Amino acid sequence: MKKIAVIRPVSQKAYARFVERINHVFNNSDRSEAMLTALDRYLDGERDGSCLRDLPAECVVAFEMLRFDVDMAIARSEKARMRARRQRVSEEPTVACQVKEHESPAEIGRASEDCVSSDEVSDDNKDMSVAPLTRRQRRIIERGLRPKERWRSLGVKRG
Repeated sequence: MKKIAVIRPVSQKAYARFVERINHVFNNSDRSEAMLTALDRYLDGERDGSCLRDLPAECVVAFEMLRFDVDMAIARSEKARMRARRQRVSEEPTVACQVKEHESPAEIGRASEDCVSSDEVSDDNKDMSVAPLTRRQRRIIERGLRPKERWRSLGVKRG
């Protein structure tokens, strides 16, 4: 049987750390259950404070202290997901076709039929359908085109 994946805006590792911190701070099972419920509701999108209504006062204070770390984990996970999404897109086979700016919908449909995927491109035309260079590769190329300026002359003539 497959496990059902729970989609949260934070990683599983970060969620496990938050659960561990809550269980470490609150030995009372009622309070820890209330905090875990509030954490789950917060991660589900109730960020306006409605997730804190049912919590006791000391749990509200503790959750507000935990909230900063949760928000940082959400931002970190979103950045990681964006990087992974960009990487997946750059690894997908590219389509080499030209679409004019002012085409009718019928012509656009015909243009998509004329497109050729990178798998079908001949060896002679492989250079035209190459994935874009990474930032590191671009910097290496740019650095190779210009001389190093680390030890340049100060303009003082000797002699």
